[in-house]
Amino acid sequence: MLKKSEMDSEQNIAGENPEEIKQKAKKQKKNPLKGIIEGTILTRENVVKQLPFLIYMVLVAVLYIANSYNAEKTIIESTRTKKLNEEYRYSYISTHSKLMNVSRQSELAHKLVNTGLKELKAPPHKIFVQEPENK
Repeated sequence: MLKKSEMDSEQNIAGENPEEIKQKAKKQKKNPLKGIIEGTILTRENVVKQLPFLIYMVLVAVLYIANSYNAEKTIIESTRTKKLNEEYRYSYISTHSKLMNVSRQSELAHKLVNTGLKELKAPPHKIFVQEPENK
């Protein structure tokens, strides 16, 4: 056991000896909700002790926000691309339809009447040209 003079020398600035401090710490550990309600959790020692965890949580929150903005941007770009793809598809279909209509034989014959060209009634035949023999 410690003598009375040794106990006095071991007392801290607040006038409490180490045993009393340990008992108070045990009481606080047993009931953390009480520390939150009383506000003792915000003491400098507790905040400094929890600082790495707080920095980690802030970093995770920033990354979460950045990820959600990136996801929204990707969704908007995907929607824009889908709309553009639909427009190009509609344009392709209408252009293809016009081309098929214009390139029909009856439509071509109707357009060429004014130029003096006429549609053949007989099928085309091959013309053979004989080359002169020059040896």
